[in-house]
Amino acid sequence: MADHTDLRGARILLVDDMPANLDLLYALLEPEGYKLSMAPNGEVALRIATETEAVPDLILLDVMMPGMDGFEVCRRLKDDERTQAIPVVFVTADGMTESVVTGFEAGGVDYISKPIRNEEVLMRVRTHLRIRHLTRELDGRNCELVDKNRQLEEEIALRKLLKGQVSEMAERQARECGLEALIGRSAAMQGVLEEIVRLQGEDGGALITGEPGTGKELVARAIHFGGKRAGSPFVVVNCAEFPTDVVESLESRTRALSLLCGHVTGAFQGADSAVTA
Repeated sequence: MADHTDLRGARILLVDDMPANLDLLYALLEPEGYKLSMAPNGEVALRIATETEAVPDLILLDVMMPGMDGFEVCRRLKDDERTQAIPVVFVTADGMTESVVTGFEAGGVDYISKPIRNEEVLMRVRTHLRIRHLTRELDGRNCELVDKNRQLEEEIALRKLLKGQVSEMAERQARECGLEALIGRSAAMQGVLEEIVRLQGEDGGALITGEPGTGKELVARAIHFGGKRAGSPFVVVNCAEFPTDVVESLESRTRALSLLCGHVTGAFQGADSAVTA
């Protein structure tokens, strides 16, 4: 499959102590649309690579240079976090097998033999620039995955925290609204408490009757929060709010019950569709 990655604008640093070699590489690579910079020695090369905002995408590095040779330059590049990811291609005299091995040990990714062959140089440059481009894309996607994973972990932790808070609230409400909330020592009250304990273990419903202000809702809460229903919602419905005419006839009572419990289609006149309470 053809690779149509646009490599124009890629930054390449050329390092060689021979001006003629720099001119030759510049003339070969400049028509390809690359942004080229040149260094006559290792010290200048390190300064360009580490002190400029435009970090090179690729370095073509001569091996044999006075002062700091190419191997030492490469080692320093790989020891610096700012430049260790830059691919380094050594340019070495033909037949120097030992130098090639040393170059790989220093951190180089490839080598070009002198005298250089134009097509070989262009091919190797394109190959390593493509690899560099793909590596950056992969690093970017990995960063996105790491960030999404962090967000997911934070969301899971938040949900666990909220779930714990909800459970704590339910337990607190059960304590506040359970039997502890009911006081009284009379025989009648003891009978009510015993009935509450029995109903706490039941799955069915319960009808609680009494005069206003006698604590019907408090008893209902004690049954709900003191038993197996404690983890379920407790919904209070004030039946006194229903209009009087709604409960005056059998049909109206059916309608009223439907408001509380829902109904199926055709349950009464006008029940055109099912309703879930």
